[in-house]
Amino acid sequence: MELEWLRTFLVAAEEGNYHRAARRLHIAQPTVSLHIRKLEQAFGVTLFQRAGRTVELSASGRRALVHAKKLYSDYLESQEDLARFQQSYDETLTVAVSPIVALTFLSRWLDTMQRTAPTLQFNLLVVDSADVVKLVESREADIGFARVESTSKLVASVPLYADPIRFVIPASDVDHDGPPPSLTDIFSTYPIVTHNHPGFWDDLVARLRFAHPRMRTMRVSRAHVALHFVEQGLAASCLPASIIRQPVLWGRILEMPDPEVELPMAHTYLVSRDLTGTAAAFARTVEAYMESHWESVG
Repeated sequence: MELEWLRTFLVAAEEGNYHRAARRLHIAQPTVSLHIRKLEQAFGVTLFQRAGRTVELSASGRRALVHAKKLYSDYLESQEDLARFQQSYDETLTVAVSPIVALTFLSRWLDTMQRTAPTLQFNLLVVDSADVVKLVESREADIGFARVESTSKLVASVPLYADPIRFVIPASDVDHDGPPPSLTDIFSTYPIVTHNHPGFWDDLVARLRFAHPRMRTMRVSRAHVALHFVEQGLAASCLPASIIRQPVLWGRILEMPDPEVELPMAHTYLVSRDLTGTAAAFARTVEAYMESHWESVG
């Protein structure tokens, strides 16, 4: 049995069409048919049934698909394992991390850790904060960094650093030689991008609207997309200090005083379950980095 036959079978099963499978695999359609026939001979079953221009898995094909997925997955895992061995990686640490953390401090944490553990490989899972907790809880991740506190009884959720929320506006439309724009001008000119961070937005929108009744809003579920809209001169928003530091320094956006309401404080939590070994060492590295680099600017 050839691995190419398995790969062709898996793609054909997903596409339900030999022509599309051939195009996706960059091979000729007769080659797809040949691979399927060879695999049928090896398994001793019929894998597909014709349905017009499409093909459907037979009952035997659906059962064979389970085994084919496992065989091909084992092959890929063996390749990855051998590649790590050749590259002298002694261990892999799986880290689940929220998008905000991934876009701000994560790269510096990894760089700091690998200076003391050069043979450590990282496997990074960038997911929503709620999923960070789930991955650590199920042991699919060794450690996690989330923007919401866990309520799970199976994992520990420890505050790592505070992240003040700042009110930011586009820099492109501001007369830098004149007086700063008024809040009335800002709220009449720009929609406010909301709900780009878990936890606090419903209450904040209510307070902002009380202070600025004519405020227009636009929901954007990702902080980096909200930041992009502000940089492009399309909106204003309230964003974590960690994600706006560089755009403010580069003059792409402006940080304004609190918009007549008290802005909340966001937090990042270190999420773990049975924190030991390399995961514990990484946690200590992260904590030390944040103590020395964030307190002075947070």
